[in-house]
Amino acid sequence: MNILWFCFLLFISGTCCSETISDRLSLLQEGDEIVFDFHQSITVIGVVNTSDHAIQLRVATATKDVLSREEFRTWVEWYGQGAPGALSNELLTIHTDHTSVVYSEEPQRVQWLLTLLKLELTKVPEGQRRRAGPAPLSGEIDLRPLFQPKIVVDEKVVESRSTAFSIEWPTDGTELSARHLILYFPQSLSAVQAFPYWIESPSSSYHVSVVDSSRSSHP
Repeated sequence: MNILWFCFLLFISGTCCSETISDRLSLLQEGDEIVFDFHQSITVIGVVNTSDHAIQLRVATATKDVLSREEFRTWVEWYGQGAPGALSNELLTIHTDHTSVVYSEEPQRVQWLLTLLKLELTKVPEGQRRRAGPAPLSGEIDLRPLFQPKIVVDEKVVESRSTAFSIEWPTDGTELSARHLILYFPQSLSAVQAFPYWIESPSSSYHVSVVDSSRSSHP
């Protein structure tokens, strides 16, 4: 009976403590910023303030021509000047208590982020991760290194390994609908570790990348 009870406790701990991106938000600092490239648009997420119970983000989305049209050199600079010409510039408050409640006053263009924050992350074992370069010929030993996405901080590429997690996107009618996705989170302390810097679909060429980021303070 004691063994059965112990196994039951292990099962409960394994099913009740699944990690989500919301759980990683404690790694954020006020002033952190990250720039996502969605091919047709750019989304910049910045940390406005943090507390013991909530984190407030400002999420600005724009078409790619805005940078030259508004005469800014970088997306971080554009965002820091109030994101002029943005399609949306919204405040998002995330309550970080045990209920992980997410709230936004105008969630139209940040719905993808609201969904992403709630999805369960499953770590991808190294033996199952994508490797860099072309596959070896039949019978050859695969000596390729693990794929490590480019990590950009303050316009510079940072040497960093990444940890890969998989998620299952819900059927929601978006371009991500029902996709199996792999997310790569940087291990470097100089990067914004709370968010993935590369999101890919193993079954297609679809991917989302982080083209720049900035931390309020470096270790």
